[in-house]
Amino acid sequence: MTGGYNIQTRNPLISIQPSMQLQSDFISTRLDVTGRLFYTYRSKVLSGGLTYSPDTSVTFSFGLTVQGVTLGYAYECFTSKIGVASGSHDLMIRYALDLNVFKKSRNLHKSVRIL
Repeated sequence: MTGGYNIQTRNPLISIQPSMQLQSDFISTRLDVTGRLFYTYRSKVLSGGLTYSPDTSVTFSFGLTVQGVTLGYAYECFTSKIGVASGSHDLMIRYALDLNVFKKSRNLHKSVRIL
């Protein structure tokens, strides 16, 4: 189960996005609490965040979005019995299309499967 909210600050360039995620396989349960900060200038977005999962880990992340391409990095530092020195690195590349399926004349393609 996931829930979150976008909070617009008094500065129109900065927004905050708190969220929570509850994961369960009915044997064990994990709760992640995340806070992300977004700085938007023209078509560029710089983001940074912190995620806390009690008894499991703390994750630091940041990313940059330019013209629909997002590059991101995250480091998860385990706080369980494994030890603080161990952790994992994540790299992310994402491309987002501006797709509107309700106005047929706006899109240049005819099918969502063939872009």
